[in-house]
Amino acid sequence: MSVKYSRLNTTEDDISGVNSDDDEYNVELSTRQILREEEADEDRDNDGEETYTVEDAVEKLGLGWFQFRLWAITGLFSAADACEMMLLAVLSPVVRCEWGLTQAQVALITTVVFVGMGCMSPFWGMGADKYGRRNILLLISWLVWYFGLLTTFSPTYVWILILRGLVGGALAGTPHG
Repeated sequence: MSVKYSRLNTTEDDISGVNSDDDEYNVELSTRQILREEEADEDRDNDGEETYTVEDAVEKLGLGWFQFRLWAITGLFSAADACEMMLLAVLSPVVRCEWGLTQAQVALITTVVFVGMGCMSPFWGMGADKYGRRNILLLISWLVWYFGLLTTFSPTYVWILILRGLVGGALAGTPHG
């Protein structure tokens, strides 16, 4: 069964209540019910297709397992993104004390993540269009995990910058899914 969408059409006969005495134009539009139950049989096309409004189509399709799964997956990606950003707040003071970094060097750790996001975002969008959103999300989740894990084993400040930039580049693809 295919779904057709119908629109509410308003004609000049539907406009009433124009009052020009008060210099205000109060226009009331009377709305008509688009599809009544008793007219549903008359609105069928010759090929047996029913006509639905958008609201009727959404109500008929309902909410199912796919929508819950999609909600969970996108929620987990949002949570992972938030955790990565929160990690910057925790990582910066620890690295500053451990390696004796300056304020500028600590700020550069955060900046590199956002530079990675800005540089990689267009590429993830094109990749999602070409290879599919699901495949890109799987790749992104793996890359965020991998480069995040490697960050924990960073021996020097330069390696932290490189790996956090790669994490930011991977995180740039989460909205494209």
